[in-house]
Amino acid sequence: MWRQFLVGPKYQIFISGDEEILADLKTTLVDPQRPLYLGQSDDFVMIDEVSQFETDRTATREVDSALEGVYPGCEIVTLPYRYLESKRGSHLEYKTLSIPLKFPYDARKMVPCYRFGENHFAQLL
Repeated sequence: MWRQFLVGPKYQIFISGDEEILADLKTTLVDPQRPLYLGQSDDFVMIDEVSQFETDRTATREVDSALEGVYPGCEIVTLPYRYLESKRGSHLEYKTLSIPLKFPYDARKMVPCYRFGENHFAQLL
């Protein structure tokens, strides 16, 4: 088995939801009860900033995220999305996403999205 490791990755995570739940989440991220990690226990998470933004649903041509489907000038990936249960058993559903090579990306058509501050993130269903 081969494993690939990302060295020094950085992530931005945007979450929208009920204000009370978001306040609890912010408190937990700023002062966690245990060390946070992704993957293995030695892959520690360092949180630099926790901010709040007004958000709303909108549509725009310029997005700051991956898009569902195939768009020109992007890297096309297929990722597992969710498990589905049926009488024949469970199976994984996959989504095809386009990851722009630079941001903001001009989708050349209106795309449903969420606005967080000045950033627009395509709605992935």
